[in-house]
Amino acid sequence: MRQGKLLIVDDNTDLTLIMARRFRSQGYAVVTGSDGDQALSLFERERPDILLLDMQMPGLDGAAVLNEIRKIDRDLDIIIMSGDIHAAQARMAIVGGACDCVAKPFDMEYLDLSISTRMLLRCGPPAPTDAPLF
Repeated sequence: MRQGKLLIVDDNTDLTLIMARRFRSQGYAVVTGSDGDQALSLFERERPDILLLDMQMPGLDGAAVLNEIRKIDRDLDIIIMSGDIHAAQARMAIVGGACDCVAKPFDMEYLDLSISTRMLLRCGPPAPTDAPLF
């Protein structure tokens, strides 16, 4: 299994740092950005496996980033994050190409599960070890 790469983009830098630290401790390569323009340039440069994308950012918002990335890459797993997401907005994000939507503050165990499942599908299972599975 290759190491999976996450791109986390949120204008809340404290939250971004907390999430980056958490996912690095789980063995993922993590790249962070704080606005929509950075999201697009980091996506082009880094080609992550998963993008965690805030919907409400100054300048280019998450919906615009989602639309631009979908013009380039239809297969990237994009998880939308928002502190103020309603069912209609979540449906629009899914129709627009997001694979999941999480409301802030979010359940980190759910986010861990969502990311680990998508990474498993993208990158394959981890290398076998002698440790028992359960």
